[in-house]
This record gives sequence, structure tokens and C-alpha cells, in this order.
Amino acid sequence: MKKIQLLVYFILTLFPYSGFGQEESIPSLNLNQPLADQLPPLDSLISMAISYNPSIKMNQELEGVANQRIKLEKSSWTNLIRGYYDYSVGNQSLVVSGLQNNDINNLTNGYRAGVNLSLPLSQITTRKTRVRLQQQELAATEYKTQEVELEVSRLVIEEYNNMITGQQLMRNQYELVELAKSHFQIAEMEYKTGNMEGAAFIRNAEILNIAKTDYEFAKKEFSVAVQKLELLIGTPLGQIVQ
Repeated sequence: MKKIQLLVYFILTLFPYSGFGQEESIPSLNLNQPLADQLPPLDSLISMAISYNPSIKMNQELEGVANQRIKLEKSSWTNLIRGYYDYSVGNQSLVVSGLQNNDINNLTNGYRAGVNLSLPLSQITTRKTRVRLQQQELAATEYKTQEVELEVSRLVIEEYNNMITGQQLMRNQYELVELAKSHFQIAEMEYKTGNMEGAAFIRNAEILNIAKTDYEFAKKEFSVAVQKLELLIGTPLGQIVQ
């Protein structure tokens, strides 16, 4: 009998049972109530994830860059405008035409200023094409942003449902553990009074241990889903409890 008790003790200590209660990884959450009733709606969590995602932020910055390139391309012809000014003393026309009797009337002192525009033909014929190219690059960046947003939304939906399902599975496994524990306690009394054989007693211990093991795995899957969701939205769930 003593050997059987030692064997049962060994079986029950293979996987320690921590019990069902408040998890340290998600403070301020009541795990005895559905998390869907405590957290913001799924679409709000998706919006949080999209606002937080670094790849989306980078693409949004690239969209801004593409917009500025379009503006620069549309006004690139202004780079060909040249302004000038100078200051002159004396008869400016004498240098070209020579001295004549009426050249004295051409004597001019002061500043000279003007504008010169040299516009290549290619600047005109390719302008629409160059602008359209920049617009297509902007559109490609916007599509990439939408693609990332869809992927982030998919991940949030997946991890949110994994978390909701994981919580329910964990609670179910906890109830199975408690049920198996009650059966084991009854079997232990029956065994001590001689009303149960050792093999049946060990079988009850094994059932309890299996239930404890399944519970620990369910708790791990639930915790992983919670941590993945927190990673996606960039905020601990305990900080967004409603």
C-alpha cells in the first residue's frame, strides 16, 4: 500500500498545478469573466494595431515623400528661369555701335535687371509622363500600406479569437481538473478503506494528472495569444479595460 501511495505521489508531482486565478501577465483583467466583455470591440483593437504598426507608419511617410515629389515635378520648369542684374556707368551702346553724334543720348547710368527663360523641348513633351510616373509611385505606396493594414487586421482578428477561445478552453480544463481532483479524493478514501484496488486508485491519479497537464497547456496557449495581441496593439490589455 505504501508503494502505491508513493507511486501516486510521484504521478501527481510530474506536472504541478497552479490553479485558476488572476494571471500576473495581464493585471486588471478578471479571468473569471469573458475578456470580450472587458476589452474594447475588435474593430477598436484593429485600429490600435494599425496606428501602432511601424511598417504602416513607414509607408505613410513614404506616401508623404511621393506627394512632395509630385509637387516638385510639376514645378520643375521653374528651375530653368534665371534672373540677373548689374550696374552700369556710361554709354552702353557705344561698345556695340561705335561713337556717333547722337550717341550722347544713349548715355545711361544705373542698374540693369532682367529674366531669362531657357525651356528645353523635352521639358514640355515629357512633363506629363514624369508627373504620371511619380503619381504611380504614390499609388504603389498607398497599395502597400493597404496591404500591410489588411495583414495587421488579419493577425489581430486571429489572435483576438485565439485569446477568447483560449480563455474558455482554460476555464473548461480547470473545471475538469477540479472534477478529477474530487474523484481522486473519493478514490483515495475508498482505497484507504479497502473498497478500491490499487490499480483503480492509480488510474484516478493518472486522470487527475492528465487533466492538470491539459490545463497547463491551455493556460500556456491562452497566455501566448494574450502576449501576441498586446504586441500587435502595442499596449498591455490591462491598460484598456473598459
